[in-house]
This record gives sequence, C-alpha cells and structure tokens, in this order.
Amino acid sequence: MRQRLGPVAGLLALAAAAPVQAADVSAELGLVSDYRFRGLSLSDGKPALQLDIMLEHDNGAYAELWASSIGEAGAHPMLELEAAAGYSLDVTKHVSLDVAGTYYIYPGDPDANYGELAATLEFAHGASTLALGAAFAPAQQGTRSAFGEAEQNLYLSATASRELTNAPVILNLSLGYERGAFDETSDGGKWDWSAGADLALDHARIGLSYCGSNAGDDALVAALHLML
Repeated sequence: MRQRLGPVAGLLALAAAAPVQAADVSAELGLVSDYRFRGLSLSDGKPALQLDIMLEHDNGAYAELWASSIGEAGAHPMLELEAAAGYSLDVTKHVSLDVAGTYYIYPGDPDANYGELAATLEFAHGASTLALGAAFAPAQQGTRSAFGEAEQNLYLSATASRELTNAPVILNLSLGYERGAFDETSDGGKWDWSAGADLALDHARIGLSYCGSNAGDDALVAALHLML
C-alpha cells in the first residue's frame, strides 16, 4: 500500500527518536468476541484479533500502532491499522488533556483510509474518572459517500469509570454521538453506548460489556487482553 501518513508519520518519527532511557515501550495482544467501534461491528459480529504497540515519552508525547482483523471482502480477510501520535499533559492535579492525530489504514481498501484529530479532557477523583472527548475528520478521500461526495465527520463522547476498592474490577460506562460521513443514519445522527466491567490482573485484562447503537444491533462483547 502506498499511502503517506503526513503529519502523523512525522510525530511518530519524533517520538521514536526520543532518548531510549526516557521512553517506555509496551505491547498488548487482544482477542474480542466482536470488534465494536463506536457501537457498530467492524468484524461482522465475529471474533477479532488485535495488537497494540505504544511508545510513551516521559514528557507526555506518545506514538501508537494498533491493528485489528475486521470483516471480510469476499474470501479475503481484511485488516485495520491505526497509526497515532499525541501529547498528554496534566492541567491540574485532577484534570488532564490529551490531543492526538490518528490515521486509519485499510490495506484491503486503500480508498477508505482517512485521518482524524481528537482531544480528550479527563477528570479524575479517587477511584473515579470522567472523560469528555471530541474527534473530527475533515472531508477527504476516505470520507466520501456512496455518491462520491467527501463529507466531514464529528464524534463526541463521554466515558466514566470507577475502580472498586475491594476487588481488581473497573466499571465502565460510555455514550457517544456521531454526525457526518460515518453516522450510518438517515437523519439525526448516530448514538452509541456501552456498559461493562474489566477484571485487571497482573499481566492480563478480561472484559465484558453490553454495547450498541441506534444504527445497529446491540451485543454482549467479551475481551481478553494480554500484556506482552
């Protein structure tokens, strides 16, 4: 595939060039019963294998490469890649801000590739966190409609989590609203939601969540993530 990542690639290169002693590299392998993205299944309701590699610098900059199997085109399994770079900083003791750029890559369908910019404001207090996010994709080749017209896309989200004090369990809730190229609705925009829990072990995380949207079916999704 011959796609240029543009600014995202530049940020990835800068993060990779940071002093090794000041950076932390982590990797995670995951298996999910259904790959759900913003409420919709991208794996045709089937299990998906996922890999996440993260490079984090102690100054707040980070780069990430994420991959997942998705639905099939004919007899050929497809892949989604996400190349992201961003910066996270603490605004106050309880408030942090994260800004990032992500390029979504589909080797099986290069015309669907697109870039997106996002910002997330997180409020933390004790074992509870609340995050408010906004992601914007400008009109581009990968956001073209069935009629060939490029559209922009906006996604707004709110997520809340709480870690239980007497067990290694984290409760999660999320609500999202999408309007534009990917809302999958005839009018009014797409809503998505999820509620679930994660069991955090030393080198693994097991999750179960109920999720869905007004543009597709609801589903109970199980996940297993192993820290490599």
